[in-house]
Amino acid sequence: MDTLQKSLRSVFGFDAFQPGQRKTIQALLTGHDVLCILPTGAGKSLTYQLPAHILHKKGRGVTVVVSPLIALMKDQADALAARGWSCVGVLNSHIPAEAQARTLERLAADELCLLYVTPERVETESFLQKLMDAKVAMLAVDEAHCVSQWGDDFRPAYLRLDEAVYAIRQSQTHHVPVLALTATAPPLVRDEIIERLRLDDLTVVAHGFERNNLNLEVEHIADESGKWIALARRLGPERNGNRLEPPGIVYCATVRATEPIAEKLREWGWPAAVYHGQMEREERQRVQDSFMQGDIQIVVATNAFGLGIDKQDLRFVLHWDLPGSPETYYQEAGRAGRDGLTSTCLLFYHPNDRHLQSFFASQGGPSEDEIRTLWATLGRIYQGEPLPLTELASEMGLKPGEVERLLPPLEENGYLLRGEDGTLEVLRIVPPDSLDLSMTQAVKRQAFDQSRLKMMEGYALTHDCRHEFLLNYLGQAHDTDNCGHCDNCRNGRSIRQSDLDLPFHPGDEVLHPSWGGGKVQRLEGGEAVTILFEQVGYKTIALAIWEENPELLKRIA
Repeated sequence: MDTLQKSLRSVFGFDAFQPGQRKTIQALLTGHDVLCILPTGAGKSLTYQLPAHILHKKGRGVTVVVSPLIALMKDQADALAARGWSCVGVLNSHIPAEAQARTLERLAADELCLLYVTPERVETESFLQKLMDAKVAMLAVDEAHCVSQWGDDFRPAYLRLDEAVYAIRQSQTHHVPVLALTATAPPLVRDEIIERLRLDDLTVVAHGFERNNLNLEVEHIADESGKWIALARRLGPERNGNRLEPPGIVYCATVRATEPIAEKLREWGWPAAVYHGQMEREERQRVQDSFMQGDIQIVVATNAFGLGIDKQDLRFVLHWDLPGSPETYYQEAGRAGRDGLTSTCLLFYHPNDRHLQSFFASQGGPSEDEIRTLWATLGRIYQGEPLPLTELASEMGLKPGEVERLLPPLEENGYLLRGEDGTLEVLRIVPPDSLDLSMTQAVKRQAFDQSRLKMMEGYALTHDCRHEFLLNYLGQAHDTDNCGHCDNCRNGRSIRQSDLDLPFHPGDEVLHPSWGGGKVQRLEGGEAVTILFEQVGYKTIALAIWEENPELLKRIA
């Protein structure tokens, strides 16, 4: 038994690492940055907890974990305390002021091996200075896809993490490795995580996307009443052979849809409850606790439910509405069957569902009015010298992270330069109304979100293997005669992509005259090819059109 495995057993009582854990930990302990992409429930937290223990014992200092999941911070800190860890600190808005002050004292005294903080806390100058004054062994960024403007859960507060990484590394006498963690990251999101977090000397660990214990199914709905009929077949008193067995989650796109479904489930005898962001915090916690304990068997929820919840025995996840992207679907559906037992991931698909998600997608990114307001404010206070972002934020009455969200369009169009220290320099002086914001990041983001929605529709409508569809989307090759774990393969409808004699294959890099460079993601039944273009997102091109005009798409050697 090697030293690392001995540490695993002595600290956590585990005999073996889960896939991806050892490689991640070894890379961190030898000074490498790591992008770790593991499915939810695959033990990502151990990849920073064990190194934190080892590094602190060596006198290297504290491991700082940046996470947006306040409930998860508490759960992990409580679990470590139950193991006898007395060196764990938590800082977030739910912690009383006295407890926060004590944690900061312990940070300064090098008494902490692990410190959980929110990204909003890290973006404050005062706290960042405290980290720079402390001894920091390692940085871990959980839910790292939030740093990417192409990611599903982009959070402006994550934008300043690159400055924090730079500042902390500059303040230490030793190299500080950075661990970026996420459960889902398509290729474009991976690239932006690496760039924004300044990951260098990088090890990428990606494992476990293929979940053969999950049965992927889509039920096509013809009319408005069809979903209720389908729900009755699956969970009603006269349910048939395709019935669902609780515990499970029903995801809805809107708050309004949750209560009628929960009421119907209760009418059928199921202990069911709703969960959404408009509920009081105490009520949400009560529902979550009751679900974890088994008193509630079905939760009908918006996407506010699920992050940080580790319920191993979920037997089904049902999506009442079409999600906005395949990575959202993969993450939410992937909460089923974490214990390795067979579970069902079912999507109800009605063509009209796309209109709601299309509306959501059109809301992404800053508006031109917001950008012009910022530019006008900057014009009033800029004196020709680099301006601290915090000063601009104060003038606008915004948090620094909210201002960060507005900057990319100005940077991309050559109006503004942001220094490594976070200061802003105006490059071109023009009136706010004269700003050229065509094809800004906001516009690109909306186009990209719309393309992801089309990919989600593609998942619902495909006759190919559904596991293959999702894995291709996430950048992982997958080719099998018959997966046996999706409705298309079980019904003999799927086509093996390697059997197709086509001019393009997944992974090929191509060039389009208008959309620029891209990478082939998947083949659509031999009739079309889906490509991820960095500028415009996902596009599907019919091969018949390409055959008529080969200049439309060229393979890059």
